[in-house]
Amino acid sequence: DLVLLSPTEHGLQQSLALLEQHCQTWALAVNLDKTKVMIFQKKPRSQANRYHFSVGNTPLEHSTTYTYLGLTISASRRFNLAVNALKEKARRAFYAIKRRFYDINPPIKIWLKIFESIIQPIALYGSEIWGPLTDQENKKWDNHPAEVLHAEFCKSVLQVHRNMPNNACRAEFTVTHCRFKLKKDH
Repeated sequence: DLVLLSPTEHGLQQSLALLEQHCQTWALAVNLDKTKVMIFQKKPRSQANRYHFSVGNTPLEHSTTYTYLGLTISASRRFNLAVNALKEKARRAFYAIKRRFYDINPPIKIWLKIFESIIQPIALYGSEIWGPLTDQENKKWDNHPAEVLHAEFCKSVLQVHRNMPNNACRAEFTVTHCRFKLKKDH
C-alpha cells in the first residue's frame, strides 16, 4: 500500500509520474482499480470536474472516502465514519462471542477480560489517529460510539434494561469510560 500526499495539484501529478516511472523501472504495476484521489477539505464535494489526475494515460477516480489499513478516511478530515464502522465491527464480535457462551454464562470477571482483550481493541483500532481529535468533554463523551458500545456491553452482560444509567453499569464492572484508555495510550 502507498499513500501520496501533496499540498498542490501539480505536486501530486508529479508524484504520480514518479510512481509510474519507478514501477516501469522495477517491473511493477499500479492497481488502478484501487487507486483513488481524495482532496481534503472541510465540505467535501465532487472535485472530478475541477482536478484531473492520471497514472500514465489512465485518469484516476475521485473519492470522498477511502478505507486504508482498515480505517475509513474521509475527505472532510473527520473520522466519524471510521469510528462508527469500528463500533459496528466490535459489536458484531461481542455478539458472536456471546452466542458461543450462551449456555456457559461466564462470570463478570471473564466478560471484562473478553472486553479488554478482544472487543475494546477492535473499537479503539487506529485511536492513535482519531483519538486526539475526539471531543473529550464528559457530557458529550457518553454519546461517542466507543462509549455507546461499552455501555451496551455492560448492560448486556449484566442483563439489565437498556435504560439503566450507564454509570451504574460501569460501577458494577468497576470500570470507567473508554476515554481513559484513549488518554492512557497517548
